[in-house]
Formats: sequence, structure tokens, C-alpha cells
Amino acid sequence: MIDWFSFYEWVRSLFGFSLERDIKAAHLLASKLTPRTVDVAEGRLRELVNGADVAVVGAGPNLDSEIEDERLRELVIVAADGATTALLRRGLVPHVIVTDLDGRIEDQIRANNQYGSILLIHAHGDNIDTLEASLTLFKGSLIGTCQVAPPPPLRVYGGFTDGDRALFTALRFSPRSVRLVGWSFDGTVGWASKPHYDGAVVAVGRKRLKLVIAEFMVKVAMELYPGVVRWGLG
Repeated sequence: MIDWFSFYEWVRSLFGFSLERDIKAAHLLASKLTPRTVDVAEGRLRELVNGADVAVVGAGPNLDSEIEDERLRELVIVAADGATTALLRRGLVPHVIVTDLDGRIEDQIRANNQYGSILLIHAHGDNIDTLEASLTLFKGSLIGTCQVAPPPPLRVYGGFTDGDRALFTALRFSPRSVRLVGWSFDGTVGWASKPHYDGAVVAVGRKRLKLVIAEFMVKVAMELYPGVVRWGLG
């Protein structure tokens, strides 16, 4: 299996991320959650995913066309951050949302508070201000995750970007299958990825490197879970 802490050390070395800020973010998030509520939320997550057919929905440029497939409604939907917005516009409520809160937060709040989506909020050094500003707005089921040794009650399920974190989170709870919907590694990112995007944009710099890592992690997942992780709904 993957040594996630060594993986995160490698990622920090690639991007120049601060270990100290990752730790600070993790402790901030941990201070806002209680072990009991996280345990209950994790129990719900396990019941949803265990033995189920799951769709992990990314925010790629192909997102809108792929979520038109009615077969998606038959699956447990795990949304990667900004994909939540596209799903809600389509009348699809994600069962689970994996986010570091850089998508359209108002849609994630609505999904969590009104529709019962389980929210997995990830803490890292670059989203401390967003965590401080937003955490009290979520009233539903919450699980906190991080990329350092987790202060209780945080979890480490693995993955780096919202998409591959969503994938490895789903795999942690033994699904029957995982379908990758709205994923693309063609060098562009979809409009749903960030609140200020009006359409697909070319990934450059750090964003391009993040796509490379995400693509690599999908390949790793397919090797570790042969026959479980599949492209699309076909």
C-alpha cells in the first residue's frame, strides 16, 4: 500500500509547500470538529460506499457532457470540489463531497446543509484563511482530512488533488466499483474548478503539475485495485 506521509513529503518538495503551514491548517480544522460527529459521518460514508457502485465525479472540461448520462443517478456520487456545482445544476445531489474549499463554497454549503451531502474538508497550508472563514457555515455531516500526521479527529484517506483524494477516499471503504466521470488529463481544466472560471482554461504551472500527479495517482489506483476503477459509465 501507499505510504501517504512519504508521498506528501515528496509533494511538498515539488511545490515548495510549507510543512509548518500544513500542520497549522490541520490543527485549525481539528479544533472545529468533535470525534463523535466525525465518527458518525464516517459511519455514514462507510455504509454508502461499502459494496456499492460509485461514481467519482471530477471537474474536467468534459464534466457537463458526462453527467448527462442517466446511469449516473443509479450510483453513489462522490464529487470532487467544484464538480458539486455542475451536479446540482443538473439536479444531481452528490452523496459525498471531497473539497479543499476552493470551488463554489455556497453550493457545497447548500449540499451539506439542505441535501445531506457528507463533506470531507481537507486542510493544507494554502487554505487556512478559507477554513477560518467558512467552517462555521457547514451544519451537516463533516469529516476533516489533512496531509500531515492527523490530530484527532482528522483522517488521512490519501490522495493529493481533490479528484484523486475523492478516488482514494472511495477506495478506502471497499466499493464494488468506481467509475471516473468528468475526468480529463488533456491539459485543460473545466469551468467548475474555480468560481472565477467562465469556461475551460489551459492548465499551466502548478496546475499543470497537479494534473500530472492526479493522472499518475489514477494509474496507481488502477494497479492497486484491478477491475474496480474504470473510466466512464459504460
